[in-house]
Amino acid sequence: EALFVPAAFRGQVAPAMMLAVPTFAAYALVQYALNPWFQIRRRTGPVIGAALFALAVNVGLFALPARLDASGVALVQLAGFTAGLLATGALALILGASLPWRDLVLSVLAAGLMGGILWPWRDALPPVPGLVCQALAGAALYGAAALAFDIAGARSLAAALARRIRPGRLP
Repeated sequence: EALFVPAAFRGQVAPAMMLAVPTFAAYALVQYALNPWFQIRRRTGPVIGAALFALAVNVGLFALPARLDASGVALVQLAGFTAGLLATGALALILGASLPWRDLVLSVLAAGLMGGILWPWRDALPPVPGLVCQALAGAALYGAAALAFDIAGARSLAAALARRIRPGRLP
């Protein structure tokens, strides 16, 4: 909760938030790292199969006779997204995906650098302006790190874009 929720909003969201953050990470990995590999190769069947597996896990857990609070719902969602992530990852490896380990490691390092720089400023402003400033500063810091580390060829792409856009001429 201290990592992601401004001080004015902290309180009862901590138990659910601790489960929601890994859920967001699993969702992002599936949507932006694994699914594109299948889609570029026009093999959407495994993606649909993994999504149905994740859905079955969610529905199965929600069908259990238990009264769920916010943490319970977050736990069910974490289980579903984790099942989807594991299924999609397993299918990608079975079908021969080669993952860009260098870019993945550098991306984690860039995110850590961004978080480390922004951490002391998390409560410096009121909640809404603080969130806007943190998001803008975070994007700028991560973008700078992506260029510095050349994550996913960001430096080459920026150079190509700069060559296309010359002063006084719009693309």
